[in-house]
Amino acid sequence: MKTVTCEDGNFVFIDDNRRKVLLDISHFMLNRSRYPMQYLSDEGDDIPGLILQLKERHLEINADGADEVFPYFLLDIIVTSHLIRTSVPLKVLEIGAVNGTLSYHLATLMGKLNPESLLCCVSSEIGNSSGNHWLDRVSMVEEPPNLSLLVSDYEATQLETNHFDIVVLNGTVPIDKPCETIREAQRLVKKNGVLLCHVKDAPFLESCFKLVFPERQEFEISPQEMILAAENPEVSWGQEEMPVLEDEVSGLLHELRQTVKPGCRPGEIRPLIRRIDECADVAVKCLDIDRKVELLQLKEIVLDYMLNIGREFEEYYRNELRNTIRMS
Repeated sequence: MKTVTCEDGNFVFIDDNRRKVLLDISHFMLNRSRYPMQYLSDEGDDIPGLILQLKERHLEINADGADEVFPYFLLDIIVTSHLIRTSVPLKVLEIGAVNGTLSYHLATLMGKLNPESLLCCVSSEIGNSSGNHWLDRVSMVEEPPNLSLLVSDYEATQLETNHFDIVVLNGTVPIDKPCETIREAQRLVKKNGVLLCHVKDAPFLESCFKLVFPERQEFEISPQEMILAAENPEVSWGQEEMPVLEDEVSGLLHELRQTVKPGCRPGEIRPLIRRIDECADVAVKCLDIDRKVELLQLKEIVLDYMLNIGREFEEYYRNELRNTIRMS
């Protein structure tokens, strides 16, 4: 069973026999925020008290009980461990702020730890009939940081590149284009910034995050729900392969132009089909979906031509392939 306990001055995540310290309360030097790590009183006006109070208040803002407490309690501790690392105001972005629940938690923590920080929340929908409860939730925050709400597609926010210290993907709400949204989050977060992803019944989002961030931390809540954490590297995963992909595709198209002519034999085409498959594999790793589709369409046309070499309609398929290459 997954639990979080407070023992020996630590918040500890326990998963079966594995234990991971999330926040070391006894290490005062870790805390550079304006809120004390620990008082010698029972008033609760310290970071552990803040987290525990937020856990208790969670049910007050979710009276219907639709959202369980534990995932947010766990996420609060993880977020806090990053927020306290600096005394300067931070910029935090939440993508998927439809129900406002996670926004409430982030705003409460940021307002207490550093009220001059900025929390920007992105929602894909708003209005009386949209089910958006963002304003209802954040209005309950007693000491909010600077707040803004952006209504936008998650994969195309038009926000400034490398602008946010922390980006949180709220995968408890539908994200229609998970791969593109993760790429957008990676664009927006600062280099060596932090990306957090709370996934619930979102296997495609989970798979995409794991693909983009092979080095990450995982906190499994259930088989269908987990929190993923990763730092944005100086060189984004997959980006270093993009020039190689474009060079390969350019070379492939050039070779096709030289090969596709009367008298061509099927044996000359087969190696090029393998090259197309290799380029398509690189496109998948780069999450370049459009290029992958183009390559697969090209492969179909090349196969049609190869299968009709020496037959009645060879010239028709050759011209179709030449036109495709010319437009690529």
